[in-house]
Amino acid sequence: LGSNLHKLAYPEEFAKFAAGGRELHESHHHHGNVISLQQRGEYVYTAKGHEGVEIYDIANIDNKALAERILSAPVSKLGQRFTVKTKDARWIAAPTTLGVDPVRKVIPENEEQPHHLVHGFLYVADAEEGLIMIGAATLLDGDPRNNFLKKDIVFNPDGALHGANHVFTAGVYAYVSCDKGLAIIDLSDATKPKLVRMVPLTGAGHAALQFRYLFVCDKEGVQVFNATDLTNPVAVSRIAMKEAKDIYLARTHAYVAAGHEGLAIIDIENPERPGKPDYYTAGGKINDAHAVKVGMTNASVFAYIADGHNGLRVLELMAPNRSPDIWGFSPKPRPELIATYKTKGEMVALSKGLDRDRGADESGNQLVVFGRRGARPFNKQEMEKLYLRGGELYTVTNEPSVAPVGAPAGGKK
Repeated sequence: LGSNLHKLAYPEEFAKFAAGGRELHESHHHHGNVISLQQRGEYVYTAKGHEGVEIYDIANIDNKALAERILSAPVSKLGQRFTVKTKDARWIAAPTTLGVDPVRKVIPENEEQPHHLVHGFLYVADAEEGLIMIGAATLLDGDPRNNFLKKDIVFNPDGALHGANHVFTAGVYAYVSCDKGLAIIDLSDATKPKLVRMVPLTGAGHAALQFRYLFVCDKEGVQVFNATDLTNPVAVSRIAMKEAKDIYLARTHAYVAAGHEGLAIIDIENPERPGKPDYYTAGGKINDAHAVKVGMTNASVFAYIADGHNGLRVLELMAPNRSPDIWGFSPKPRPELIATYKTKGEMVALSKGLDRDRGADESGNQLVVFGRRGARPFNKQEMEKLYLRGGELYTVTNEPSVAPVGAPAGGKK
């Protein structure tokens, strides 16, 4: 609604929508003081502070015959347990938005790569208990009789993860933001987490990783790390900002929810020399940005912003009618506010959309099953051949592009 596609396909409805102030009206509500949430398949996983974790059933979100389309339980509590009590759940994350079930039966004839057990858990950052892992593979197996969730693993060695407020996974590692900084936890053996490194940061908050670079929000803005070695990130640059509450990476741009300064768009084509933040507030309307997610529909790219007391903001970042480079690898964002929904309470979080084309995680573990027997993505060793030579980072140099026969082309920067 309010997009270029809406205008093309339904010009009369678009005109009415624009004349009405571009306000969205249809929604479905369920009670709960939700701080963080992630949708996957038929469920929404939520972190609710001192109430702990609750999972909602949204299988019938589009079912007009159902009075309550978001359910806390489709059956009696005797038949399932969709709540897990924790002391102060601040964030919940699924390792992938795809329905990866690592405990399902794998048929040898399909020649699949293994699905690591790390994808069978939900990850909760709890300010008092540290990292909590909840086995959720049973929600994917189609059997409604085994959905009794509990705290399977609680990890907080010597209180190192006190103040945990954000967690995400990359391959077999979990990254937890806490009072001491950014904790890197090895989940190679998913049932026996190991703290391998604590990266000191003041006010470590939301973080994201794209290929070889890690971006972490903190008190001074965004700190950028070279994370070619996922266990040993090296600081390479800093993006100074007054507020950096949430970050989303999409190709050569970083999108940061910048509080009263709105949405910050940053050129990260070279993460070691990032551009300065370009702020967008839609004329001052976006002034309480807490979270941002980016997604694509049809031929347009959209940013969804949890704008605090203002509710939901929808921006069209790119569209064929005003993005001459739309068919390129990474067109320049040209944000335009196209729709707003006023929520009942302060909007502080959004769910990430579906990464439908992602074939493997950062450790080379398979996430999707391809259509032909033996078809699979690269494993870790094969991926590293694309950017490492003898263990060293391989880059293009100013040397001749054509090397003598038998000699390697390029070299170290």
